[in-house]
Formats: sequence, C-alpha cells, structure tokens
Amino acid sequence: MGNVRLLSSGHCASDRGKMGDLIISVLISIVTSLIASVVFSAATDGRRWRKVRPKVEFDIYEILLSLMRFIQVGLEINENGWRFSFEKVEAGEATTEDFNLWLQNKCLNNTYKYDEMGDRLLPIGDKLATCRDKLCKQIDRCAAYHAFMTAEEILLLKKIATKVCVYSYEESAETVIAGKVFRPVNPTLAYMADNFLELSHLYLALQNKAISYRRIDRTINSYVVSDFRIAKARKHYYAGEYRRCICALRLMRKVDVFQKYSLLFKAYYCCGEIEKALVALNHYLDVTTLKPISFRNIFSDMHMNIHSLDEKVLEDLCDRFTNDAVNEMIRELDREKRIEDAAIKSALEIKSYYAKG
Repeated sequence: MGNVRLLSSGHCASDRGKMGDLIISVLISIVTSLIASVVFSAATDGRRWRKVRPKVEFDIYEILLSLMRFIQVGLEINENGWRFSFEKVEAGEATTEDFNLWLQNKCLNNTYKYDEMGDRLLPIGDKLATCRDKLCKQIDRCAAYHAFMTAEEILLLKKIATKVCVYSYEESAETVIAGKVFRPVNPTLAYMADNFLELSHLYLALQNKAISYRRIDRTINSYVVSDFRIAKARKHYYAGEYRRCICALRLMRKVDVFQKYSLLFKAYYCCGEIEKALVALNHYLDVTTLKPISFRNIFSDMHMNIHSLDEKVLEDLCDRFTNDAVNEMIRELDREKRIEDAAIKSALEIKSYYAKG
C-alpha cells in the first residue's frame, strides 16, 4: 500500500508540472500576442501620422495666414489697401493703446456714419465677417484631424475660433424702441481693441508653432508656404535681436538670396556694423534687376529711416543707379510716411471728438 501511495503522489506531481507548463505557455502566448498587437498598432499609427501630419501642418499654416488677414483688416487706413504697419504686431510689441488708435477710423458699416465724423470712418464689418467665416470653416475642417494634432494646437485653434466670434460684424447702428431710433454714442470699433490684442497674441503663438513644422507639405502650394527659416530670422529682427537674426541668416544654405541679403543688410546696419551691412547690400544689388523704388522697404521699417541712413549706403545706391531713380525711391517713402502720419493724426482727432461726447 505504501508503494501505491508513493506512485500516486509522484503521478500527481507530474500532472501539476505539466499543468504549470501549460499555463506558462498560454501566458507567454497571450503576452506575445499583446506585444505584437501593440507593435503593429504603433507601426500603423506611425505610418498614418507620417501620411496625414503634412496636410494637418499645411492646414494650420493656412489658418495662420487667415488670422493675419483678419488682424490686418483692423489696421486698414483707407479703401486703397493702405494700412498701419503690421511690424509691431510681428514683434509682439503691439498694445491695447495701439489697437485702440488703429481702430478709431473704423466702423462696421455705413449705418454708423451718422455724424460729422462719418466721412472719416472706414466700414470693415463685411471684411471682418468674411475673414471670421473663413477662419471658422478652416478650424472646423481641422477637427477631423484632432488625432494627428497636439493638445496645444487644438487649444490654440479653439481660442482663435472663440475670439473671432466675440462680436457681431453685421449689426446695424440703428435700434428702434417704441418708435424711436437709437444709435451708439461712439460708432468706432475702438471697443474691439482688447480682443484684437488677444488675437495678435494667439497669432504669435500659432506662428511659433507653424514655423517649427518639419513635415508641412509644400507640394500643395509652394507659393503659399514661405521659408520658415527666413520667417524666424525676421522675427528676431523685428524683436531687436539683431545678432540672433544674423546668426540664423549666415547658417542658411539654399535660400532666397533676395530675402537673405536684404534682411542681413538691415540686421548688420542696426548693429552699427556699416561695412558688413554694405557687403550684404551689394550682394543683394548684384542679383536684383529691380529699380530702387521697388525694393524701398529695405530702407524703411520700425528700426530704420531713409533720412537717417549712413551716407555710404546712399553713395552705394547712387553708384548703381541714377540720382533720379534714388530720389524717386525717397519721394515714395516720404509719401507713404505722410499717409500713415495723416492717418494717425485723423485717428487721434476722432478719438478726441468722441471722448468729449
């Protein structure tokens, strides 16, 4: 009987061992399957990301351009396309006071031109509404690709969509109550200044995202997508970071030489390195076929003034072009400055007029 018990015990131990091996094998199979599934899913998601992300980045870049257009509408001076400089916005230096001034000569539509200041007001409500509708449509389209966007991108787009819809741009100035017509005391759009400032901050935040993109599909429209390296260098310049601008430009290869050397000239000049600035300017002049009036913006912006330029710059220009061509450029820059100065003067007068009321 003892031997029988020993055999039975040994047999049970053997069965338990086989059962344990079976369980381990099953667990290994399950774990292997899970790992394979995760790896396959990750590989598939990675391929989808690489295929879809370029289009997402292009769409976000188009939203950036549309937002810039929305803000620029608020900077318009007249119906001929003149506007206050966008450079302060690009530099991140625009304030509520700036937007308050820029919006003084604007109203929503002709119903707001009801007093003696009416002839000075520029109706832009329709333009703002068109820009708003385009932006919202573009942002809604991006919602289909949230799986291929970062949380920061999604949040930025939602904020933009909310901000451009804060105000109605189609309202009439007249409200009829009990048979009486009421109009606002101040018909200008100065009340939108804070909202425009917040939109300018969102523009800069989205711009910082966009110019960091590496997968953006330029084959969709190579004329729409600019060189982000130049855009980064230009941001440094507007911010007064001339050395960083120069370093960024000097590292560039296979870049638009017109943009590179015109910006390099400005950055060196603002650093006080006149000789290096002249070298960059002459590199630009070597490749351009334009007359001075066509590249006049090189010599006039928020950091430069044609009338305070070093004489060596004008001498180099006169060596390349006739005095008449150079003077034509200077006269045009002066004319543009007069237009902006007159717009600022008018905006201040409008502001003062309604402040008295």
